Amino acid sequence: MHLLRNSSLVYYCNNSEFDAFKFQNGQAHRPRMDEKKLFKIIVVDDSDFSRKQIINILEKNGFNVVANFGNAPETIQYLVAHDIDLAIVDVVMPKISGFDLVNQITENFRNIHVIMVSSLSQERIILESIASGAQDFIQKPIKEELLVASIQKIMNDFTED
Repeated sequence: MHLLRNSSLVYYCNNSEFDAFKFQNGQAHRPRMDEKKLFKIIVVDDSDFSRKQIINILEKNGFNVVANFGNAPETIQYLVAHDIDLAIVDVVMPKISGFDLVNQITENFRNIHVIMVSSLSQERIILESIASGAQDFIQKPIKEELLVASIQKIMNDFTED
């Protein structure tokens, strides 16, 4: 539990909420709903169930999911023709792994942020996710509050770029 002070107001929040807060001009800030709608997100996971679960969480929380894919080649084709802000990418996929996809994204589409997801949670997988260019790693099954907090943190950092 964290205590955040802002002039005469006091905020109490858990770790994930604390990470989602950003102080701007002395005030705590969370992205507004219209900011969420402008932030374009794609979901890449070979599991239909996982993809739908992530999309449901995002849409429930007001985020703008513009596309979703079951493999890396389709994703790359889409990225060439469309501007997006965030890709949520599964680690284990057919043809091209999530690591290889993230490497391609960070080399060729520098403005795209990445969150990697996987049911594998060994330290090696997490470190390789970050080393490949991902801003965050979230273990499956996806916890809504962790995914939302991670995206909000990226959005806050994105607005500073």
